[in-house]
Amino acid sequence: VQDVKPLAKSTTGFVPRALRKGGDVAEDEMDEKVFKRRIMALLNIITPDNYDAVSDDLIAWGNKSVKETDGRILRKLVQLLVEKTADERTWMKMYANLFLKLISKISNDVQDHSERSKSGGYLSGGSLVRKYLLQKCQEDFERGWKVDMPEAKQSEEFYDALAIKRRGLGLVELIGELYLLDVLTAHIIKSSLRRMLSNIETPEKEVLESMMKLLSTVGKKLDTLEHKTEVNLYFERIKSMTTNENLSSRIRLLLMNTIELRKRRWEVRHAEEAPKSIAQLHQDMEREKRAKQARSSSGRRNESNEHRGRQDIDARNIRREAAQSAGDLSNFGNLSRSKPSIGSPMGNPFSAFAGGSRGWRAGKPDEHKNTPPHISPVNTKFTLHSRSSNSGSSSPDAIGSQNMFATLMDADESAGHKTYAEEMGTEEVRSLVKNMLTAYVETQNEATLVDSFEQLGETNYSTAVYQAVDNIMDRRPDQAEQATNGMAVLAKHNVVSEDLAIAALAEYSSQLEDLLLDVPHAFQYFGMLMAATHVQMSRVSEAMGELMTKVDMLKPPTMSIVFAYLKHMAKTNGEESTRINIEETEFDVSQFLCLDHRSETDIKRVLGLQDLLSLFPKYAQVD
Repeated sequence: VQDVKPLAKSTTGFVPRALRKGGDVAEDEMDEKVFKRRIMALLNIITPDNYDAVSDDLIAWGNKSVKETDGRILRKLVQLLVEKTADERTWMKMYANLFLKLISKISNDVQDHSERSKSGGYLSGGSLVRKYLLQKCQEDFERGWKVDMPEAKQSEEFYDALAIKRRGLGLVELIGELYLLDVLTAHIIKSSLRRMLSNIETPEKEVLESMMKLLSTVGKKLDTLEHKTEVNLYFERIKSMTTNENLSSRIRLLLMNTIELRKRRWEVRHAEEAPKSIAQLHQDMEREKRAKQARSSSGRRNESNEHRGRQDIDARNIRREAAQSAGDLSNFGNLSRSKPSIGSPMGNPFSAFAGGSRGWRAGKPDEHKNTPPHISPVNTKFTLHSRSSNSGSSSPDAIGSQNMFATLMDADESAGHKTYAEEMGTEEVRSLVKNMLTAYVETQNEATLVDSFEQLGETNYSTAVYQAVDNIMDRRPDQAEQATNGMAVLAKHNVVSEDLAIAALAEYSSQLEDLLLDVPHAFQYFGMLMAATHVQMSRVSEAMGELMTKVDMLKPPTMSIVFAYLKHMAKTNGEESTRINIEETEFDVSQFLCLDHRSETDIKRVLGLQDLLSLFPKYAQVD
């Protein structure tokens, strides 16, 4: 027998990629198809039962980008997760929580040298995940999901269009769910809603559907006292669109449903049930089993009690008939069929209930909800376009000017773009200012007040200040003072300038006298507003406008106003500071008094009656 020699090792034979260098392939050299396949394998098996384990594996894959400078693996992970989430809206809440976990757990050592933070450093960790997330959402939404639905509902084109729409709305819902988890701020959501509601004359139906989906998702959290002003304005515009003949009846009905949803405090009538874990399903089955046993036991008890009741009634009827017919032989020998006696089973008045509780109890309505069948994705490499350019379906148009995701990236408004604020009319500004001041009176939240006023846009500031003055005039004294303090906040933050305040006050001054019958404190409110908006003493007469021509009256309006102004200045700045200001500006209080009562003695007497003499030492020395 010849000796068997071992086979010679070929130098050109196949070697698995992971063994070519004597160990695992460096992650920065790993082929994209490899890690994409492995990430998709994890995303395809994630459920509420294995969420913790699979999410940890996905985060581990994201952390492999530590060896990279471009975040290649992490970027692909976020992109695949967004696509998966948009296509499987049933699992939306679970995927949103996965994003939150990814942002909080990803290593800060993961960096992308092509992405810079505001401070100039490289974006890393959770900030980088958030950047990738918003970039992906913006990219997909810009492709658009505007597509004409084919009439043939069983055609492949119809299902393609339906999938495109599902993914587009899925992206919007994802943004809403991330806001609910505080991943995104209210400012981003409000900016998105303002953009989508910027055109109410000829809006695109896809934009309106996206807006309604976002509102239905975030409404319960956003519609609070802090953001009530903005939300009220959104619904004013939504209400105006319900009568827009340019919109289809379907869209107008959906808009009315959104208004109704807010009236119900955002409680959905037929909420979709979220996926449940196996343990939760077992609990539901056990609960249903106990309920069924309780109903069955209750039914048997009712049937038993009813049966005993029938026996007692039958026995009493038989005894009663026997007593009545004792000795009665009138029917003796009569063999004709007679009407069954009451005591017989056929004559039993309860025979209709012979089936027990099942015979008369109203049937329990079906609690199962009809949900549309799930349309499985054709493949995992989808975008918001149709699957192929030659499939026969119309490709979706991009929604450029209405792209809500542009605000997510804090992008600047494009040149020449007509902003939402520029389109607001006087009535809209009036409503917004009213709600703004009411919210401040109730919450005293300065940041919200400043942010709300700035969102009006500088083109509306003048109208807004005028409407603020008018609104304060309609308030009770305690509320008027608090609302005036709100105007002081706007002046302190340089949102309302002195020139702007003087212009609005001077314009409003012409109607003050007519308000006195309805608003007895109008002059006092006006003086407080001058002090609150930082009108300097040298410009007080300018703010009073036409009233300065009426000083020939016995008690001119200017006198009451200037006294209220000085009192508010002393209250907010202190008497000493106010006195020094009067001396430095050489403030002449006599110009606001009656022409016939401007002697030093008269001025001293009037200032004394108003408890303001301490602010004018020179008049205090007058004999």
